[in-house]
Amino acid sequence: MPSRAAIAAERPGGTGPGSGVRTAPVVTAVLAAAGLFWVAVVVIGRGTGAMTGGMPTSAGAFVGTWTLMMAAMMLPALAPVAAMYVSFVGERRGHAAGLVAGYLICWALVGIVALLLVRGISRLVVDSPDTARVLVGASLIACGVYQLTPLKDACLAHCRSPLGLAFHAVRRPGRFRDVRAGITHAGWCIGCCGPLMLALVLLGAMSLGWMIAFTAVLSLEKVWRHGPRLARAAGAALVALGIGVLIDPSLAGILTPETMEMAM
Repeated sequence: MPSRAAIAAERPGGTGPGSGVRTAPVVTAVLAAAGLFWVAVVVIGRGTGAMTGGMPTSAGAFVGTWTLMMAAMMLPALAPVAAMYVSFVGERRGHAAGLVAGYLICWALVGIVALLLVRGISRLVVDSPDTARVLVGASLIACGVYQLTPLKDACLAHCRSPLGLAFHAVRRPGRFRDVRAGITHAGWCIGCCGPLMLALVLLGAMSLGWMIAFTAVLSLEKVWRHGPRLARAAGAALVALGIGVLIDPSLAGILTPETMEMAM
């Protein structure tokens, strides 16, 4: 991969990262959008009575709610990435918006997988509660173990220093360059945070407390200097939660009667 200087030299009309480009407005705009999405999630959750952990499982309602949740939870960590991206490609309107659009499209598609998971476990809870409990507990343990793997480390390292987006910007111009960049970054982000989102679904997807906790973890993983250590600590916590679910199923929102009523 070329150096920063080489990438900067190829920026049309620029002499280096951030040259003449104000990134603070980009960060502000992305964080403001995240705040609005948080408001929408809370309003929808209260309106449907789902803030205790349940998710609507009609396909449209689930994927729509899921996408709002991902926007609220993931955009705070995406804000500095969007600012860096704009510093390389220029300040023209739409660059950051295209990046965010491509990013959220990928997370919306992940919502389809989450929907199938919720429906499958919901049926299993009715047919074989003990099997469902073991499956959910084992899945949480697996999510925790993933936090300790080299693949997690690699994906997290890319999210913490996404210079590949700059390479993408100068090497692959085109009408949908920004959207493609968002999709590319989302792929790494899903590799980094996908298991955390799976754990969130199992524990209680629309539980405001769990959402705040997971948002803090995934954001600090990416921006805090001790982020990798936090990722490992979160993995240990998920392993402990998985063991707890094997003993007490009520720890997992997806196994509770209230969640089951919504799912059915």
